[in-house]
Amino acid sequence: MNRLNEDELYELHFRVCVAVVHESFKHIPIAKIIEPEHSQFDAYLARQIVVHLLVHEFGLIRRRVGDLIGMRRTALNASIRTIDNRLDEPAFADQYRMWAKRTTDLYLDELAEVA
Repeated sequence: MNRLNEDELYELHFRVCVAVVHESFKHIPIAKIIEPEHSQFDAYLARQIVVHLLVHEFGLIRRRVGDLIGMRRTALNASIRTIDNRLDEPAFADQYRMWAKRTTDLYLDELAEVA
């Protein structure tokens, strides 16, 4: 059995979250979701969703997530607050639940392939 170390698991979580969110933001290149430019508000939203999924759906440690994607603590916390606020909107909450389920399913599929 090929076991992944903790860094590889964080990377796998990240790749899965980016891939799933990208399915809803196909007009944004994956590289721009990972590192959005200042004028790309939809890319920032996509990255905020990725961060929220990593922290709240997968339970990853905020500091480690920030280190993984090169995000300062204040920006990371602001991203989480932004998505927390958006979850008050029923349409967004429905879409978020779809992302959460899809990321979990894809993560488990990817993990099974590695095992």
